[in-house]
Amino acid sequence: MPMDEIGRLIDLRLKTIPDPFGVRASTAAVVKGTQLVTINLDHLENLAKTLKLAIKQKKLLASDQFGQIKVSPQKIFLLDSINFCFWSAKGKPQWQIKDPKGIVYSGWKALVASFDRALRLNLSLLDADWLEQLTLAQTREIFRGLNNTDIPLLKKRHQFLRQAGGILAKNFGGKIDNLIIKAKGDAPMLTKIIIKHFPYFKDKMFHKRAQIFTYDLSLLPGRPPLSGLDQLTIFADYRLPQWLRDQQVLVYQQGLAQKVDRKQLIASGSQEEVSIRASTVWAGELLAQKLNLAPALIDNTLWFLAKEKPAKNSHHRTLTTAY
Repeated sequence: MPMDEIGRLIDLRLKTIPDPFGVRASTAAVVKGTQLVTINLDHLENLAKTLKLAIKQKKLLASDQFGQIKVSPQKIFLLDSINFCFWSAKGKPQWQIKDPKGIVYSGWKALVASFDRALRLNLSLLDADWLEQLTLAQTREIFRGLNNTDIPLLKKRHQFLRQAGGILAKNFGGKIDNLIIKAKGDAPMLTKIIIKHFPYFKDKMFHKRAQIFTYDLSLLPGRPPLSGLDQLTIFADYRLPQWLRDQQVLVYQQGLAQKVDRKQLIASGSQEEVSIRASTVWAGELLAQKLNLAPALIDNTLWFLAKEKPAKNSHHRTLTTAY
């Protein structure tokens, strides 16, 4: 499909939806200028039909993804504070957690399982004052994996949890609920407040984790609805482009494809990485436009389908706390 057609669709989208974080505009410029990744509109059309059916069948992630114990805004906020980089370096064992039923989890589910394990042991993991004093040894124990495997970027997770505790204690009475109140039910405002007060949520042109916290909050039953959720974008990580590439919606230039398939590191902020993530955002935007749905809902369904039918190809590997 000619690039000018994709450019036309991007421009149309930019005129019809607010861009509160500048994510759409900045990523649009990348997609229009890159030759590393292209969006195949024919395969995007096919995927749109699949998504429409999946949403009708309610194939969606829900609040049960946040575990079984003390599911609350505080827990979700802390989970999303350290929701990044679960893949293992080449030749290294994968970080995994076994729950009391003997079920082994990896990735996000392992993160949730490690939180639930700590809460079963009555650790004050959700208490801001306790977190501010968290030691590296305690952090290592909280996320202890099978065969004593450390969670990737352990020291960063330790740092971010301490920062979360300190900032919550100093500015919000120790409770994320007090920050949420300031947003007055507005999803973009809530995201902006998170980015402003918690430096570890800043993600240049994508703001993946800050946006995903806002959306995750909306999945909790019994809470007042958030307005402006449709203004959030796709949450650009490494699993979504992997699956979109598997569906032939994203097509990588040959050199980039080989690098990804060989599991070679791609530098954070490099043209290659930014092109992959920006193209993921715009695949999501074009799907949302075609189906007249919120990009965050598209993201939710894509994740569900990716779990249901995992991608056959590799995901790109970037050592980062952004996703």
